[in-house]
Amino acid sequence: MTYNLFQSPLSAITALAVLSVGSTAHATIFEDFQFNDANGTLLAAAANSANPANFMFEDVADMAPSSVQDGVYHINKANDNLGHNYFDIDDITSGVRYMVMEVAGWNIIADNLAEPEDVILSFLDNPSIPGGSTRTADINFSLFTPTVLRLQGTAFGTNSTSTGFLDLGLSRATPMTLSLKLDKDNDTYELSYKDDTNPWVSLGTGNVGNKLDESGPRDGNTVRFRAQNNFGAVGEFFDVDRIYLTDVDPTTVVPLVGDLDNDGFVGINDLNIVLGAWNQNVPPANPQADPSGDGFVGIDDLNTVLGNWNAGTPPAASSVPEPAALTMLALGGTALLQGRKSRKA
Repeated sequence: MTYNLFQSPLSAITALAVLSVGSTAHATIFEDFQFNDANGTLLAAAANSANPANFMFEDVADMAPSSVQDGVYHINKANDNLGHNYFDIDDITSGVRYMVMEVAGWNIIADNLAEPEDVILSFLDNPSIPGGSTRTADINFSLFTPTVLRLQGTAFGTNSTSTGFLDLGLSRATPMTLSLKLDKDNDTYELSYKDDTNPWVSLGTGNVGNKLDESGPRDGNTVRFRAQNNFGAVGEFFDVDRIYLTDVDPTTVVPLVGDLDNDGFVGINDLNIVLGAWNQNVPPANPQADPSGDGFVGIDDLNTVLGNWNAGTPPAASSVPEPAALTMLALGGTALLQGRKSRKA
């Protein structure tokens, strides 16, 4: 469906109300902790934007005083204990799932190598929470030497194998994204990482190994997020920006048509980009508002956004405008567009 703005400016924008009410985003994210909560929020109270009824079980005593700070979960626990935190997921006994962790940065103080700091996100074979230590596959950050934080995929079932590893510095201020692929059709796992804006790199695959009772390969029945040992030295922290579970491979996602701000969803932010540059010639260095690529922001670009409206997964539940909001948009947008030139400059 296309909309001719020059024939009927109101219909093009008012159509958003119909599109919003009549279409829904295809759910591909099952659990999603984005840590956009108020400062001081404990892990047990952190919102799950994909499954609001499903919270984390937090080892409050051993994670203290870690909490949400400025949009990240700020680990700075002040003890040498294991902080074991869990959340329930639908049992993964077949198919493929991806556990993704976005890390904002860290600063590790290597002051006690006998009790090295580590942060581990695991698929567990345990069917309930809190569970034990039947680890199926891990994203594993561990202090390895006084100058090295090692990233590796690990597993502990019988006959399991590890992936390759990546040695990192003890301080980092740029983001890193990790993807842990659990492939239950082949009983393998794969750890991949994305270093800031660089391409994804795989550290390899491993076997998940067998259950404790040797009845078969381990499954993904719950998830455990663990922080071990003391992160409480002055200036020490490990910041997690997001943890989510999906069935879409984050390492090969095709760009979403109409998603001009690259947030994985076609919605009001993308429309605003087009309207904000309406009837302008777009320089080659700034093509965001011109998805048609013709060098001019006009009806073709608006049609790209409208034709893919609500595609993808909203970053948060509040990202999808309500019908009342779209009615106001129709009124305001029409006034805006009628006040602009109707031909190229």
